[in-house]
Amino acid sequence: MADFVGKLKTIIFENTADLFKIISVEISNQKDLNWPTSEIIVTGTIGDLDYDTDYEFQGELTTHPKFGDQFKCHYYHILEPSSTAGLIKYLSGENFPGIGQKTAQKIVDKLGGKTLPTLQQGLDSEDINQLNLTKRQQESLSLGALKIDNFSEIILQLGNLGLPKKVATAVYKLYGDKALQLVEDNPYQLISEVSGVGFKRSDEIALKLGITYDSKKRIQGAILQGLVSNTAVNGDTYQDATLVIDDAHQILNQSRFSGEVTDEQILEQLQDLVQAQKVVIDQQRLYLPLFYKCELDVADELKRFKDYKTEVNQADNVEAVIKQAEIKLDIEYDQTQKDAIAMVLTNQLSLLTGGPGTGKTTVIKGIIESFNQLDKTNRQKILLAAPTGRAAKRMSEVTGYQATTLHRLLGLVSDGQQNQEDTETEIKGDLLIVDEMSMVDLLLFYQLVKALTPEIKVVLVGDQDQLPSVGSGNVFSDLLKSNCFEKTKLQKIHRQAESSSIVELAHAINHEQNEELVFQQQKDRSFIACSRNQVPTVVNQIVKKATEKGFSMDQVQVLTPMYSGESGIDNLNQSLQKLLNPKEGSKTKEIEIGKHKFRINDRVLQLVNNSEKDIYNGQIGEIVSLTPSNQTETMIVDFDGHEVTLGKKELRDLTLAYAISIHKSQGSEFPLIVLVLTMQNSRMLKRNLLYTAITRASESLVMVGEKRAFQTAITTDGSNRKTTLALRLQTKFKSNLEQQLELNSQQDEKTNNYQLTPDLILSQQIDPMIGMTDVQLK
Repeated sequence: MADFVGKLKTIIFENTADLFKIISVEISNQKDLNWPTSEIIVTGTIGDLDYDTDYEFQGELTTHPKFGDQFKCHYYHILEPSSTAGLIKYLSGENFPGIGQKTAQKIVDKLGGKTLPTLQQGLDSEDINQLNLTKRQQESLSLGALKIDNFSEIILQLGNLGLPKKVATAVYKLYGDKALQLVEDNPYQLISEVSGVGFKRSDEIALKLGITYDSKKRIQGAILQGLVSNTAVNGDTYQDATLVIDDAHQILNQSRFSGEVTDEQILEQLQDLVQAQKVVIDQQRLYLPLFYKCELDVADELKRFKDYKTEVNQADNVEAVIKQAEIKLDIEYDQTQKDAIAMVLTNQLSLLTGGPGTGKTTVIKGIIESFNQLDKTNRQKILLAAPTGRAAKRMSEVTGYQATTLHRLLGLVSDGQQNQEDTETEIKGDLLIVDEMSMVDLLLFYQLVKALTPEIKVVLVGDQDQLPSVGSGNVFSDLLKSNCFEKTKLQKIHRQAESSSIVELAHAINHEQNEELVFQQQKDRSFIACSRNQVPTVVNQIVKKATEKGFSMDQVQVLTPMYSGESGIDNLNQSLQKLLNPKEGSKTKEIEIGKHKFRINDRVLQLVNNSEKDIYNGQIGEIVSLTPSNQTETMIVDFDGHEVTLGKKELRDLTLAYAISIHKSQGSEFPLIVLVLTMQNSRMLKRNLLYTAITRASESLVMVGEKRAFQTAITTDGSNRKTTLALRLQTKFKSNLEQQLELNSQQDEKTNNYQLTPDLILSQQIDPMIGMTDVQLK
């Protein structure tokens, strides 16, 4: 460990998401650093620094393979002036406008060596009140005290409360210098505001702070935990009020706190949360405000978009251009497919759904070609997009048009915010086709619809029977269910059953027909029964035989629902890595990150969006180079021809991809799928999960595991998310008369003056928008 004192000279790089910085520092005191020059590169998690302020940095010298020697900062703090003259100079400096030397002298004479700590604690101390400062001087001292950077100290104190550094950094980024104060005041507010903090962790902090078992803040935290959990785990946008109360009761009374909270106390705090706009209640449905407003605003945006007055193509012209498209593509469409193409050409917004083999891709090609035939004198601007990079790549391959991810189309970065805060992306063009719509969650769809411009036609394509999005909502299914838009469902199978028993199986499962069909051996699919502890051995044998038959590593994909357990993703990845890319002695380079060891030629999966590197959640790549080192580690990964260099922090966003989750496989197809299901995954065994997994196989399918697990999946409905987007759309698209009657009813209700009570909450007699007229989605 070494330390030195210096001033900020230049910020070379800054990641606003995690506060990681690379800075140039001018050294004013070497202390025990032993550095040959007066300037040094410093890296680390660092808050806002002032250019003319001395800081003491503690850490270690490291060597970057590309950029050479630099200082890795573990801790830093502002070097507060200790002498009287130094304090006076600091207080009369640029951080405290309006505080001259005389006032500074008066302050220092009164407060002495405790001057800066006293200012940071606030201006309500008796000593400061005795100084008779003007209001302007008091404001200057308050603002200047906020500029005294306490980042490292706050992170340290949050760590002492039990927050990991990554979470503590997120807390600091959200709350700034008030982070510690706010957490100590109410650790439970982190549940709904900071990713990675749940009720259990908040409870542990509360115990250290002496918060009682029946504290209002604790009870409110349990209510929010129930809502947040159902949103994150189940993908719901709301929860039934009675279930939330039951969940809160269970959460509160199963902890290290002694004492029992009653349902009456929970109801009282639910009332306070509604009044504070932290929870919305509507017809006994409880929402987090974000999702309530988002459903309403999506309905508003779609109504606005559909109401645009655009030129409608004549039926005879449409029929002619479809015929021209058939000739150009050498395809003969059936009537339903022709209707789908005509629907898109004559409507502002259209929905196209269908299962595997029903010709969705063929229709998309027809839509594009027909659209181009409408106006041959002007080149049409056609945009194609999909939720993941792999789905976009596949869309490009089958259409011949460049496709992109929705995140890139919308200019979104990894945290879902736009790259430029001052400008909102507008999607301009003649036609936008979005594929794999079942993967699009509510928040992403909201970003999409608010970016649409009047002149563009939109067609949303997907398979409504696949798994819904990982994020909250069931957007595509709700759009279809609402019956507010023109839609076509493709049902005729064009990929004939004799050439693909996989397609036949997928449709049989979807319609709950003949569950024994899964276990019948066919030329392109088979079932191998085995226990969960036998799964790794069986999967290895299957993959080994596949590679011997000529399948390449990227043509074989193992799928399973969960990460943990003997038949889970992590264990299967380790087993398959030993088979396909084993370590051959000490010469094999590898980097160990957490529970994974990465080697050259390993198949890897990107877990989060990283727009700076142009890689996105769900993309699969291959490691082509890596540099293991005690001080720094880097890796080059080839994502479908796009080589990306990743640093040590970014490596934590990778995992091995010999086996991946069924959710992560959506939008992709592989020649050979090895599907693993056991009762270890019982919570996730649903019909749409099995259906989605099976439809990833383009040529061959091998199902492995417990017969009971497959039977459970076939007979368990998975399309039961709690959402109200379809209801919002139906309400918004009512006739003008119905809307006016409803508006009048709402106005009558608003004239009633009533006290919000627990009884009213559960009796559905309150306006869900109480106090929310100014709430806006960002």
